[in-house]
Amino acid sequence: MNKLKIINMNGRQTIDSRLIAEVLEIQHKNLLKKVRNYEDILLSSKFSSIDFFIPSTYKDSIGRTLDCYMLTKKGCEMIANKTTGEKGVIFTAMYVEAFNDMQQDLKSIQYQPKSTSVGEVASLIKPVISVMNKQGSKPYKIAKQVETTLNQFGIETIPDFVNEPKKQVKQLAIAIIEEE
Repeated sequence: MNKLKIINMNGRQTIDSRLIAEVLEIQHKNLLKKVRNYEDILLSSKFSSIDFFIPSTYKDSIGRTLDCYMLTKKGCEMIANKTTGEKGVIFTAMYVEAFNDMQQDLKSIQYQPKSTSVGEVASLIKPVISVMNKQGSKPYKIAKQVETTLNQFGIETIPDFVNEPKKQVKQLAIAIIEEE
């Protein structure tokens, strides 16, 4: 097994305790005992165990409903910190890799520009500038919004773009609006 599969459980990224037991080469029932013990300790210390271990169930091959846990990143860290030797090292590497890959995937989805055409980027900026002007926004705030939008699309601005004299920035905003 090379990868741990991350499962989205109500907006929380988790890994099934059955997979973790497999990676650690221990019986699932023994991992469940450890997790229940950790839960008890956390609860008695006023920590929320649900931040680490989310109780769940699954159906086995003969249709029985059995207990399992969905472990958050914190739960995986706790298990990894308590596991020694080669198995602990391998599990740690696998869960770190799985969660980091998931975070990279989320970042690439969230921050991937919808368009890279200069005209399309300009068509996004113009209405924002117009609204900000109508609301009486200060020129430096308009410039900051333009800079943020341009940077999101990978378009660099000069280092002191926002610090330009207010009159020039306002003229820039007016010039863009007049082009409409």
